[in-house]
Amino acid sequence: MKLEDRRWLVFDGPVDAVWIENMNTVLDDNKKLCLMSSEVIAMTPGMSMIFEPMDLAEASPATVSRCGMVYLQPHEMGWHHLYMSWKKNLPTSFNNDQIKVLDNLVEIIIQPTIDNIRKEQKEEAPVEDQNLVVSMLRILRALFKAFDDEAYYQSMEKKQIQEVIEHSFLMSCIWSLGICVSTDSRKPLDLYFKKVVNGEVEGIPKLKNKIKAPFFDRGTIYDYCYIPDQNKWQHWMDFTNKDDIDKFPKASVVNDLIVTTAETIKYGYIQEFFILNDIRSLFVGPTGTGKTKYIQNVLNHKLEASQWLIIEIGFSAQTHCNMVQDIVDMKIEKRRRDTFGPRFGTRAIVYVDDLNMPKLEKYGAQPPIEVLRQMIDGGGWYERRDNKHPFRNIVDTMLVCSMGTPGGGKSFITPRFQRHFNVVAFANFDENSLNAIFRSILRWHFREGGFSPEVAGMEQKIVQATVKIYDQIQAELRPTPAKTHYTFNLRDFSKIICGMCNCKKGQLPD
Repeated sequence: MKLEDRRWLVFDGPVDAVWIENMNTVLDDNKKLCLMSSEVIAMTPGMSMIFEPMDLAEASPATVSRCGMVYLQPHEMGWHHLYMSWKKNLPTSFNNDQIKVLDNLVEIIIQPTIDNIRKEQKEEAPVEDQNLVVSMLRILRALFKAFDDEAYYQSMEKKQIQEVIEHSFLMSCIWSLGICVSTDSRKPLDLYFKKVVNGEVEGIPKLKNKIKAPFFDRGTIYDYCYIPDQNKWQHWMDFTNKDDIDKFPKASVVNDLIVTTAETIKYGYIQEFFILNDIRSLFVGPTGTGKTKYIQNVLNHKLEASQWLIIEIGFSAQTHCNMVQDIVDMKIEKRRRDTFGPRFGTRAIVYVDDLNMPKLEKYGAQPPIEVLRQMIDGGGWYERRDNKHPFRNIVDTMLVCSMGTPGGGKSFITPRFQRHFNVVAFANFDENSLNAIFRSILRWHFREGGFSPEVAGMEQKIVQATVKIYDQIQAELRPTPAKTHYTFNLRDFSKIICGMCNCKKGQLPD
């Protein structure tokens, strides 16, 4: 690089009030950085600085006046440019006919669905429009992976290819736009989405080709999964036996039991799909819905242990960014001089639980999250222990995260980090699911404990009584400023059933 070449120093991240004030000397016309040690460093005429924060909440007017401001409003930028860019990476086998089918689906379905989510529905965690669309495009490209094989494309008829594109698009929309909303919003969004696809919403044009899927006639959009290789929709419960109580080992611990329901199947399936297609995921939901268990079940039982290195990190209010770095650095190894990663030929998954638990620092940032964002955006981080602070490139490593619904003691994470993830909101269990789960657990306990048929036959009554008490507590014992501890979730429900499982035959529980 020549001395007269233009150089840019990019500062990407939240603004610290003290740090940015110390930069004011270099932002003046003389472009000299005055350090606390009385040392003065002059910038060359060809050097410029760029700051890229989310907001200027901690920046003083003196700093703002020294910089040219460029403010971008997400809703004014739109998302169409992201789609146009994504189309450049479509399978090369696609011709103009297939691209026109995609364009028609995108123009008619995406924006009305987003508008309905913004105006009528409630999200578990706020997600930007661009994040929703990019999430949908990630899934869609993964479903199109088979078309990268020219022979596979040529083996299919034109009409069949169009069907795969249409149904893959619906599946992508359901697990990106449709899966970010809360439990109460699932049914209204299901009805609206079906109307949009069928062309029954006034002011929205109809699709050129009518799409037929089983959820239009029975069930909801959340009840089915599309399999592109077979070009068919399949109900989630078709993936397994409905009664898996006989699979529980005799020496099992009650808290480790996972009873198969539609929820366990769909969340496990989509998590495995994301991992195998290198899509970062963020599972969001109320406490006690089993986010951690579902993810750990996939990481520990569905992936080949010899091919994957699992690094688990549990965040708390006291988690420090240095701690995050140290945990990851201890697990990975040196590949080359400045490149680090898991053992050659394998991939690493960093699973972060309770992502939004770290408390905000004085100026509003969450350093543990910022260091993870640097790993994604910058491809690594700096070595703190070396005086020269060399940059460590981290390769073959992906992030999987889960967190509780923002609010209360849990913070909203920065959209600049969240944009890298496909957000999946966990729904609360309905009464049928609760009955299925806890009746299976009690049935297993009564069977393994050798209880009499009279006792074993009470499993349904025990669960139903617990459900009624739980619903009544949720409705009447609401938290107030004087009684903030009145927060009840499914963990409290499970403690009752687990307490029953402490009973031994012929013995009263302690």
